[in-house]
Amino acid sequence: MWVDRDGKDKWAIIRIYDLSASGVRMDLPERVEARSVIRFSSDDMKIQGQATVRFCRHQGAKYVVGAEFVGGTAWPPQPKARRNSPPL
Repeated sequence: MWVDRDGKDKWAIIRIYDLSASGVRMDLPERVEARSVIRFSSDDMKIQGQATVRFCRHQGAKYVVGAEFVGGTAWPPQPKARRNSPPL
């Protein structure tokens, strides 16, 4: 999900690829402004979170978007910290 330049919420079923520790590349059906925050999830890849758009390029009938993770999103998923865990 993202917000377009008119302030409307947008969503799409997308293709995620080039997943790395710091970001993701994906195909979207329409242009997204740089520095927009997008929310995404993939059950197959076991990731969900937010990312800031760094680039958006028109390629054929789609837009290729590169985005950097923000808000604690990480890949691979980080184990949840246990509180009051005894030292190892």
